[in-house]
Parts: sequence; C-alpha cells; structure tokens
Amino acid sequence: MMQINDEILSAMLDGELDAEQIQEVNHAMVADPKLAARFAELAAANASFVQSAKMIDEAPMPDAVTRLLESAEQDSNVADLQAFRQLRKPTHNASNKPALRWAALAASLALAVGLAGGNLLGTGSSSHALSPAVADALNSVSSGEQVEIGSTESMLAGFSFVDTDERFCRQFSVNSQDGSSNQIACRDGEDWEQVAVIRSTEQLSESYQPASANNQALDGVLDTIMVGAPLSLEEEARWLD
Repeated sequence: MMQINDEILSAMLDGELDAEQIQEVNHAMVADPKLAARFAELAAANASFVQSAKMIDEAPMPDAVTRLLESAEQDSNVADLQAFRQLRKPTHNASNKPALRWAALAASLALAVGLAGGNLLGTGSSSHALSPAVADALNSVSSGEQVEIGSTESMLAGFSFVDTDERFCRQFSVNSQDGSSNQIACRDGEDWEQVAVIRSTEQLSESYQPASANNQALDGVLDTIMVGAPLSLEEEARWLD
C-alpha cells in the first residue's frame, strides 16, 4: 500500500497514476475525511492555476518583447522566438487535467465520510424510490453543488459517470433531520433508478466515519458499473437538462 501524501494527490490531479493507484487513493479518501478535504484544496488550487495559465497564454505578447526576440534571433546566446513561445505555453491543460471534476469528487467524498452505522440497501428497489425533488436536482445540478431539496433536506451532487448500460449516473449525498444517505442513481429514460444507497440515522458530520464494509460495498458497486473515469463538468453538462 502506497503512502498517500500531497505528491501522490497532485499526481492524481495531473493524470499520472494508473487505474489501480487511482482506485487506492479513492478508497483512502472515502475512509479519511481529512485526506478528502486536502485533495479538494489541491484540486481547487490546481483549477485556479489552470485558469490563470490559460489567461496568460491567450494574452498577446507585448510588441516590444516580440521585436527584441526577433532582433536577437541569430544570437546563439539567446533562445529563438519559437522556443520562447513554446516555453511560454502552460504545461497544464484544462481539458485533459479536469481539476474541477476531481474537486467535485473530493467534495462529495469529504461529505460522504460523515455516514455512520449505514447499510448498503438493495438496487433499484421501488421501496427506495427517489423523491421528485431529488430527481429534479439530479437532472439539473452540476457536480460539486449543494442545493436545498425541501424545507429540511439538502443534496450535494458528487460526480457523474456513464455505466455499462450507457446510462447517465450520479453519485450524491442527501442530508435531512432524519439522517443521511450516500447514493448512486442512474437515469433510465425519463426516470431515475436508485442503484445503491447507504443510509444512516445520523446526520452527516465530520465526527463520524462509515464502517469499512460499507465503503467497500459502495466502492464495489462503482467498480462494477462505472465505465472509465468520472465525467468532466463539460461532459456532464451535455447530459443535464
């Protein structure tokens, strides 16, 4: 088992971990709220850097700098203009290093670790049908956003993915006065099918952590039905209403 530190978390953000390592980090974040919170901080910082780098790259180079480089183009002691332009390009790419997507995932995991004494319930059971308010939120709320879905309930949209049946699926958490739940649901036509849910009589709180068996059960569902990586926010937007 690898030691998960900032270097490993940053490598995950940069897409440098293999599938087995990503799975190990995800499982660790489910079990450790502090690790999930730290990952969210790094993801947010990385997203800010990507945006800043993009703005710098898109800004025109000052004419004075361009003229200076062009005049020194033949000097072997000065980097040529093309090389300078290449070095000036940011190394982070917002499209293939979707920090915002990972930030949403980390935020969801950070909230989900508050579950205590929960149990993984059946899949797609009508007795565990989603409320219209939750279904409406799943159709419209972007990952990482938390919304009120009633006078005493709130929902945090975690991350989205496509399952083996090519359905749009979402991981999310619901908190109410009666307790909390960490859920997975997939859209089937116009309706949402609840695939898995861990319910608890405790409200979400950093003072509680779920049993290891519950973590493994929910992870097992994702490992079974999830195809590829979570959707980026841009990909997710194409599925939302």
